Amino acid sequence: MTAELAGRTAIVTGAGAGIGRAIALTLAAAGAKVVVNARTETAHETASAIRQGGGEAFAAVADLADRDAAGTLAEAALREWGRIDILCNNAGILDRWEPVARLPPETWDRVIAVNLTAPFLLMRAVLPDMLARRSGTIVNIASEGALRGGAAGPAYTTSKHGLVGLTRNTAWMHAEEGIRCNAVCPGATESRMTTGGGPGDMDPVAFGRIGPVLGLFPHMAEAQRIAGVVLFLASDASRHVNGAIIPVDGGWSAA
Repeated sequence: MTAELAGRTAIVTGAGAGIGRAIALTLAAAGAKVVVNARTETAHETASAIRQGGGEAFAAVADLADRDAAGTLAEAALREWGRIDILCNNAGILDRWEPVARLPPETWDRVIAVNLTAPFLLMRAVLPDMLARRSGTIVNIASEGALRGGAAGPAYTTSKHGLVGLTRNTAWMHAEEGIRCNAVCPGATESRMTTGGGPGDMDPVAFGRIGPVLGLFPHMAEAQRIAGVVLFLASDASRHVNGAIIPVDGGWSAA
């Protein structure tokens, strides 16, 4: 089977750069019409790149920490194209790796809001249309931090563990209603999240604990490697794959 998405529509969050941009471009190249979300105007750059390549897309600039953003994105997709076939919850932010004893509550709140609450709200916003048609695919971008306790800070780790639980529960609850929900767990991947800061930006004590775990990953991956797995999960080629949590980490999680 081929990963053909002609006639389908998709929402991709955090698609202004990095993994999200690669996912949006890849889904569009396979024929999907894409709602490109980002917190900044970079959403327009990705949407423009899709259109220049002959695809269909429009940008939706929204901060997913805003609880109203999920409904706005779903309404825009339905207004423009009348259906939502694919949701890819990719947007995510890091903490500074502070241990719980030093983690500011406001950091916890924002990381959980973007990484876990926003995917829940988006899933809640798109599922009525999917359930009405008994067809829909949700792909959540979790993380190596969803598989380990020592690869990220407490807020990020908790948010991604929660996203895995949300993925599995949704897959089971709606399996008999035509809905599939899977998660991809990238390891170290070239993106603004991984290249935008270094140890100097992180809590030094926490870096001493987490650094050795990070040192285990085999090599940095290109964002396209993640996008290829998302394309598979979004297509009929994976139509019997549901509730899967798939590491895309070069074997890091096998260590």
